[in-house]
Formats: sequence, C-alpha cells, structure tokens
Amino acid sequence: MILVTGATGTVGREVVAQLLAAGQPVRGMTRNPTKAKFDPRVEMVQGDFADADSLAKVVNGAERVFSLTLGPQTGSHERALAAAAKKAGVRHIVKLGAMGGDGETRNAIRRWHEEG
Repeated sequence: MILVTGATGTVGREVVAQLLAAGQPVRGMTRNPTKAKFDPRVEMVQGDFADADSLAKVVNGAERVFSLTLGPQTGSHERALAAAAKKAGVRHIVKLGAMGGDGETRNAIRRWHEEG
C-alpha cells in the first residue's frame, strides 16, 4: 500500500492516477474524505498533519509514503509524518519539493522544504 498525502491536489491526483495505472494499491489522505471524488480502488482516509493520532492511522499498513505538503508548517508536518511512518514500519518515503531545488534560490518556500 502506498499512502499519498495531498491526494486531492493537482500533483497528488496525478500521483494517485499514475500509481493506479501501475497497478499499485493506493491510500489517499485528505482532511475530508467524503468530499474527495476518486476511483473506487483508492482508499480515501481522513488525516491531518497537525493530528498525530490521525497520522498514526493513515500510515498503518502502508509500505511507502508519498509526502506532499506546502505552507509555513511544512517542516513540522513532514517531521510528524516521518515519525508516524517510522513507528508504523514504513520503509520508503518520497518527499516532493521543487522550488529552489537548484540550491541557489532562497525564499520562504525553500525554507519550508528544508525544514521538512
């Protein structure tokens, strides 16, 4: 099972679609799964980066995680997710970060990702 955070966003939706196309089992994390419209093969779950209990639930049974978050809380969100994933035995986390990936650009978004 692969957990995709940010599953309802532009990038997350594409990651989910690509994983389904590759025949992978997918769990999508969102704050409100009742509003999410996905292929029925996707297990949509409620999760919130600021709620450690919800993170423990969403990573339970996942083998891999695709971590996608943005905003000033990126660092704390990703640390919380990584801690929950480690405790659950997740063996592989992919983190998406793009702005300033060249090592030269310095801005708030880059700092958020560095903290993550």
